[in-house]
Amino acid sequence: MDLWRGGRWHHGRHDGRVGWWWIVAGAWYFYPTRIDTYPDPYQPPVVVVPPAPAPTQYWYYCPNPAGYYPYVVRCAVNWQRVPATVPPNAPPR
Repeated sequence: MDLWRGGRWHHGRHDGRVGWWWIVAGAWYFYPTRIDTYPDPYQPPVVVVPPAPAPTQYWYYCPNPAGYYPYVVRCAVNWQRVPATVPPNAPPR
């Protein structure tokens, strides 16, 4: 707890958010408003974790013979990796 009391307030932008930040031991804790002295008793702030981006998925296209794997099993030239896309008329999943 002594470490917690040794922090300091900062008002500004950090990690894409503007507000009051309690900085202690190199960690930044977001608070919507400043609290007199230090936040005590310690109440952890709400942590907002953005969702991880979905991994990029790929299809494999062969120009000779023209087509996508698995419909074309063997390719006479190098396969081309192309980002997978959803056709515009596809039904929702």
